[in-house]
Amino acid sequence: MVRSVLLITFFVLSLATNITRAADAMPGWPDVVFDPMIPTLEDVVGHAPGTRITSTDEAITYLRALAAAAPERTRLVEYARSWEGRPLVYMLVGSPQTIAAVEEIKTGMQQLADPADLQSSRIDLLVSELPAVVWLGYGVHGNEVSSTDAALLTAYHLLAAQGSPLFDKIEEGALVAIDPMQNPDGRARFVHHYRQTEGLAPATSAIAAERREPWPNGRTNHYLFDMNRDWLPLTQPETIGRVAAFLEFYPLVYVDAHEMGTDRSYYFPPPAMPYNPHITDQQKETLDAYGRNNAKWFDDFGFEYFTSDVYDAYYPGYGDSWPAFHGSIGMTFEMASARGMAGERTNGSVVTYADGVQRHFVASIGTVETAVDNREQFLRDFVEYRRSADLGEHGGLREFLIPRSGDAVAADALASLLVQHGIEVRRTRESGSACNIDLPVGSYLVSSRQPAGRMVRTFLEDESPMDADFLAEQERRRGLGLRAQLYDILGWSLPRLHNVPVTGCDDVSVAVEDFNGEAGLAWPLPSASQVGWVVPWGTRASGRFLAAAQREGLLVQGADQAFTLGERRYERGALVLRPADQSGMTSAAVHQRVVALAEATGAEVVATDTSYSREGISFGSDSVQPLPAPRIALAWDAPTVSYSAGNTRFVLERQFGYPVEPVRTRDLGQPELDRYDVVILPDGADYARELGSSGVARLKDWVSRGGVVVGMSGGTRFLTADDVGLLPTAREQLAGGKAADETEGTPEGSIITDADAYQQAILPTEPRPDPIPGVLMRAVPDPDHWLSAGVSDGVNFMIDGSDVYVPLRLDQGGNPLRFAQADQLAVGGHLWAENREQWAWKPAVMVADHGAGLVIGFVADPTFRAALDGANIVFLNAVLRAPGQTNKLR
Repeated sequence: MVRSVLLITFFVLSLATNITRAADAMPGWPDVVFDPMIPTLEDVVGHAPGTRITSTDEAITYLRALAAAAPERTRLVEYARSWEGRPLVYMLVGSPQTIAAVEEIKTGMQQLADPADLQSSRIDLLVSELPAVVWLGYGVHGNEVSSTDAALLTAYHLLAAQGSPLFDKIEEGALVAIDPMQNPDGRARFVHHYRQTEGLAPATSAIAAERREPWPNGRTNHYLFDMNRDWLPLTQPETIGRVAAFLEFYPLVYVDAHEMGTDRSYYFPPPAMPYNPHITDQQKETLDAYGRNNAKWFDDFGFEYFTSDVYDAYYPGYGDSWPAFHGSIGMTFEMASARGMAGERTNGSVVTYADGVQRHFVASIGTVETAVDNREQFLRDFVEYRRSADLGEHGGLREFLIPRSGDAVAADALASLLVQHGIEVRRTRESGSACNIDLPVGSYLVSSRQPAGRMVRTFLEDESPMDADFLAEQERRRGLGLRAQLYDILGWSLPRLHNVPVTGCDDVSVAVEDFNGEAGLAWPLPSASQVGWVVPWGTRASGRFLAAAQREGLLVQGADQAFTLGERRYERGALVLRPADQSGMTSAAVHQRVVALAEATGAEVVATDTSYSREGISFGSDSVQPLPAPRIALAWDAPTVSYSAGNTRFVLERQFGYPVEPVRTRDLGQPELDRYDVVILPDGADYARELGSSGVARLKDWVSRGGVVVGMSGGTRFLTADDVGLLPTAREQLAGGKAADETEGTPEGSIITDADAYQQAILPTEPRPDPIPGVLMRAVPDPDHWLSAGVSDGVNFMIDGSDVYVPLRLDQGGNPLRFAQADQLAVGGHLWAENREQWAWKPAVMVADHGAGLVIGFVADPTFRAALDGANIVFLNAVLRAPGQTNKLR
């Protein structure tokens, strides 16, 4: 027995020794001695880099220890707080002279960023004196954990290395900003899971518990956002703070360190095709320079790597792409992930946590070296990028007009977002017009002739065209049944996402002033009334008003048809709030609360002294429905897509201020479901399996008794399934696709005469439409349906998939929004021709009665990345107003 225990112990220790050998062989950069006054990670938290996954608290503790040990060479700055209250920090590292001059360096870089009024002598002086500002960002995906320990190892070397020409020149020539944890909440989630499941020795199997996180995993932040896609919409505090910090420094290079699949090696730029057309040739050359130096170091260390594959540079909302549109160089580093301390590849080799730490560390140092070695040239390239954009050398229309009419609050929000991005926005001081567009006072102008002009065009134009040869190659691949080589979405136009009219124009003459991002109230506050107040429906501000009023317990009604009071026509969906309906409150008290809500939400609230309608319905009509505050359950946990669940919760809670209760999906079959009025099923797969037959039956019974179930994408797919039958439609196959061969037994012989016939022979039968890789598509409303109330011309949805549905017949339900005709369908991004034809006129939102309740299906996720502000009104109709349409609440 003792002998067996000893053998087992020996085996475990041998395995652990082999797995951690890389960490043992990683004392630091070769031929470097270290200042003993600078503490190591082991000195402070008890383990060396790569030997244990450092927690969020340990990382912060170590950075504080480094700052305390070298105060003249560091500055530790908190730039944001996560939703869970964790600090996000960056540490500045440089020579004592550099750290003492940080504010002057910021000023100098900001001057170079706006070079139009700089004398050439001033530019020369700044170029000669400014250090290379390098920003190293790590761990935006919280479960890609090796990068944070690499950040700590990098900080230690920059401070402690002595007698090294490499580190000496970095100290003298660079100001390095180290952002060690871009997603502390996600990292904390992963580390908590890992430490709870780790055992005596690291488990290398792909199915080992310590390497397989439970839902939602640590990739995302508290609200389950992929923050590497949040650089465009800027919804999360972590990203908002990071962008603000970036704009203080305008670093020459921004690094975003990640992890990828265990079977891969290491990736650094240059990136794969396609490039965004507003990334310049000079930036591509600079990316190549960084890549060549990193390749040299990886070759010296004997590390495998690849470039120019998988990771493209097209979508502008990544951490490695957004900086490029300000003239910086953005780069992604990707390391094969151990997803713990060790992971076995399919070829039998093992990648360790220490491997990831070491490679990210080497790539970080190599990048800083490249910036220092080319400091003056890269500074001049930065100036030239900004100067050429200011002069409009990138082409395009000169101005973008954002009229402050219609949904003025939406126009304000878009303009404010552009300011957050570091884009110059001006505001009209008088009424005017340009290019046949009326511009009320307070409208916005955004010039593409500014230092961030390429960003302006990328964000505000409908499409950033891809290279023609690249597109031709994708069409060839699709013809062979291969997937297109596209990494993320193709459409992202901010005007289309926000559903705000923006027009390009070359000739504008109107008095303007600079806009700082603070718009003020769009409407006068409402006066007192004994009759009541009307809130025009269709704006995000009106949605916030309804959510706030419901949450405060005020009784609000919704008009399903249009009406006219005095000279003002109110379209269907308008909210009506009457003092007489508010139990136990005086008119004065109600007015006080209405004013407070109008001020807090920005909604237009109009007092009326009569309920007599000159045209249309009156307040007492059956078409004016009470809208009691619904209790909303959101499917949580498997099988939902965590992004969709988190985005939906965020939109309701943070953008509209309405509470939602996450309920684990399997518990939707419990009797407690009766507590809720609305159940939201976000995108996900296999709801039926998770709920079980009894859970599905319970959900259907709940709907039949007056509940409202809202499906999104995969949630809608569940509602339409034959064995569920809540939404009587089905997904279509590819139009014109190959039919199934119904021949029984041995098929008849055939003759293949040419390549085209062969290609036809090998196509799959009954194929689905080709998946759409993230294109903004226009949906138009049924003008008579309550679910499209507030939508006048249409809204846009992000289509990412292949779910095309058969429209509901009139005897089955309704299609409150359908996709536009083919030539008006794609409003942002490249859409394949056959997709354009098949998706046209098909339903975007469907609704059907089920007993006393309602079933609503969104073909696409209306809360996608919390960026589809324009689609929010339809989503609110489904969750805040739909219960008023059921027999349950009538």
